[in-house]
Amino acid sequence: MEVYCFIPARFRSTRLPGKPLIPVRGKPLIQWVYENALKISVFKEIWIATDDERIIKTVKKFGGKALITSPSHTSGTERIKEACGILGLKNEDIIVNLQGDEPVVDGESVKKLVKVFMEDPGLKMGTLAYPSSSQSEFYDPNVVKVITDKNGFALYFSRSPIPYPREGKIEFLKHLGVYIFRWELLKKWDLLKQSPWEEKEKLEQLRPLYNSIPIRVVIAFKDSIGVDTKEDLEKLEKYLNENA
Repeated sequence: MEVYCFIPARFRSTRLPGKPLIPVRGKPLIQWVYENALKISVFKEIWIATDDERIIKTVKKFGGKALITSPSHTSGTERIKEACGILGLKNEDIIVNLQGDEPVVDGESVKKLVKVFMEDPGLKMGTLAYPSSSQSEFYDPNVVKVITDKNGFALYFSRSPIPYPREGKIEFLKHLGVYIFRWELLKKWDLLKQSPWEEKEKLEQLRPLYNSIPIRVVIAFKDSIGVDTKEDLEKLEKYLNENA
C-alpha cells in the first residue's frame, strides 16, 4: 500500500481563467501547491493532473511531475481518476487530492488525515474541515460548509449557511480542499449515480453521500486559503507576506 498525491489543475477556470499559472510572489500558483505538497513527506509520488500543455510545460520547468488528461472532465476527481489509471495504481493504494488552488494547506493536518485513513481499512473516502465562526465566510457561497454526525462522518456539504443559527452565535465547519480515497473506490467513480444535489450545488463530494458511501471528516489543525476570486488572491498574498 502506497500513498500518492495528485493535484488537479484546470486551465479554464470560470472565475479566474488560467488560475494555475497566475503569478504569486514570482511563482505560478500551481508551483506553490506542489512545493507545499513536497513538505508533507508522506507521499511516494506527487503528480499534477491537467488538461493543458501550458501547465505541463510550467510544471516541468520547476521540476515537478505532470500528466495530461482529458479536457472533458467536469471535476478534479474525474481528472485524478484518469491519472491514477494511467499510472496503474493498486486497489489498496491511497490517493490524496490536494486542490490546485489551495497552496497553504497545513501539512500536519494532511498527515493526520492519512493516519486516520491508514488505521481504519474500512474507510474509502475522507476529507478535512476546520471550525469557524466567521460571519462573512458563513454566508459566502464560495466557502463550502459541512455538517457531520457524532462519529465524524459527513451528513451534507453545502454552499448555503449550515447549520443555520436560529439562536446564538455562528459556528460551523468550513470544508477544506483536501480529499483522500482508496483506489478501489476512485476507479469506480464514474459508475456512481450523480445526485440532483451535486448538480445544484456543484459539489462533487455529494455523489458518494448520495450513493451511501461514508466520508470521514477529520478536523484540521489550521485553516487554509482557497483561491477562487481576486479577493482570495489578495488574501493569499497577504498571508504569504506575513508568513514568509
